[in-house]
Parts: sequence; C-alpha cells; structure tokens
Amino acid sequence: MREILLKPDFNLLSEYGYSNFAIFNRHPKKEVPPGTLEINYLNNIPAADVGEESLKAIQTLKTVCKFYKIGRLTDTLIYISLDQADWFHGNLQVQYERYWRNSKKKEIADFLMGLEAQEDIKIQIKKGRKVIASLKTPEYVNYIKGLIYQKINSTSEVPLSDLNDRSSYLIEELRELAFQKIKNPSRLDNKFRTIFIIQLHKFIAEQTIYKSDEFSYTLIQRNLIYEIGLNLQIFPPNIENSESDYIKQLYQENVALFEKMQKGGRIVF
Repeated sequence: MREILLKPDFNLLSEYGYSNFAIFNRHPKKEVPPGTLEINYLNNIPAADVGEESLKAIQTLKTVCKFYKIGRLTDTLIYISLDQADWFHGNLQVQYERYWRNSKKKEIADFLMGLEAQEDIKIQIKKGRKVIASLKTPEYVNYIKGLIYQKINSTSEVPLSDLNDRSSYLIEELRELAFQKIKNPSRLDNKFRTIFIIQLHKFIAEQTIYKSDEFSYTLIQRNLIYEIGLNLQIFPPNIENSESDYIKQLYQENVALFEKMQKGGRIVF
C-alpha cells in the first residue's frame, strides 16, 4: 500500500480541541518523519481503508486546498476534515444499526400484541397472499402462544440471535416496545452534516485568508466546505441548487443547531 503522509500543525490543532490522533494508525515497523502522520486506516470513511482510495481522497483534498490558496494550512485543514468525516460516518452507522435492531424487535413486539389482542384468534401461514395452513382451535392456538412466550423468555436459547441483545426479548419489554415509534435516522443526516460544516467553518473563518465572524458564511467559504464534504462523501453529488446555496439551506434548516453549537451547547439527537 502506498504511504499517505500529513504534516499538520499540531499546536494549531490543539487550539481546536485535538489532543490525540487516534483516527490515524502509525506504521509499527517503520520510522515516520517527526511531526508527520502516516494514514493507514480511516475508521469509518467508506472505502478509506483501501490504500489507493485513501490516497486518491487526500490528493483530491490537496488539489482543492491548492485551488483555494489554503497554503501552509493545507494538511491541518485536511486533518480536521478527515476527523470530522470519520465522526460523521461513524455516528450515522451507529444510528442506522440501532434503527435496524429496534425495527426487528418491534416486528416481534407487534406480533406478540396481535396474539394478545383477543382470545378468539387464529394463526395462519401464508405464501404470498395464499393461506396454506391455518390453526383455529382455541386450545391449540393458546398452546402455540404459550410455546412462543416460553421461547422468548428462555434463558438458555435466544431466538433470532442476529439481533444480538437477549435482554430485550423479555415479554414485558416487548409489550412496551409495541407502543413506541421507531424513528428513522435519516432525520439526522442533515444535522450531522451541519456539525461537519460548523467545525470546518470555524477553522476556515479564523485561520485562512477567508476570515469572517462565526455566524457569517461567505460564498467562498460555503463553496470550499462543500467541495471538501463532497470528496469525503458527506454531501450528495447531485443537488438542485448551487454548492453555496446547498450549504446555506442546511444552515437555514438547522439554524438553532448552529447557534447552540457556537455557544458551546450540548447537542442532543
């Protein structure tokens, strides 16, 4: 794998809250020049664990920074961009995995509520829309219901083990889950993009030639942030408006989040 080296300003990074550099793994058997980070693996950025893909992404970022005349701050800005992209993809992955698990659990919960809905029920097996078997006798239906409950509460074996959380199969917990609405995490996509924008803007507005106050997002700042985020798969490639208008729209939709973060407030999703 080809080497990818960055030489950010560590003192400057520390001013922005960076104290450890865990997203980059140093090569254990080779000396790396002082003050240099060798990027072997970016934890959550899609396909970035493939050497050529990592190299291509960073080369593109360097080209973008050269175009915008970022100069000696290039590697520092790239480092912040990679760190924020790693956070973005990692947190989205956690949210979508949690949604998938909870959706599966709710499927079981809704089924159990259907069984408990009334005494006079029947159990059917369908293939497509066609009923191929049916259980109607109340004694037999109750017997099958009992087996289902017993299996779910079993301490020795967990059905549907791919959900990977045995404690959540307890009947009472599933009854509660049946009345809950599982929120689709897609609602968080733009909020996480907003956080990415804020973090990059703070550095760009304070350190580069494109200075502004913390609440002013100039046209060139918005274009630069979009190009960086596009390259790191933060922003979609096909947008209806211009790049700057896209960033501006995200700001307008999440202005409360912007203001809360700028004031150091705690963000809750």
